[in-house]
Amino acid sequence: MTTSNEQLYSDWAIPPGEGLLEEIEFRGISPQELASSLGLRVEAVNELIVGERAITPDIAASLEITLGIPAQFWLNLEARYRATLARNWEKTGGRKEEWTDWCFGRLLRKYQHEDEADRSAV
Repeated sequence: MTTSNEQLYSDWAIPPGEGLLEEIEFRGISPQELASSLGLRVEAVNELIVGERAITPDIAASLEITLGIPAQFWLNLEARYRATLARNWEKTGGRKEEWTDWCFGRLLRKYQHEDEADRSAV
């Protein structure tokens, strides 16, 4: 009998925003109301829902205050989503450096600046 350290992972990347959408729909909160509570633009909330915007620690903390769901929950979902995207990227022959720059560098820097601008505009 042989054992393997290899783990099985799903190729299906589910954005954490899908869970966020289910939660706000369950509570009867519109994306507009959530945006107002978080101090973000509605477009930013829609980007969170479809996975085009990362849930940053700042946004996760705001979600915790607004929804009562721990920030760590949202950050764990985000990390799993991005890790799945990274695995899929590598499987298709993409270079890890390109992925890291795109996902964790450019993406987070861009949205952190936009989050700051969104919060000051509200």
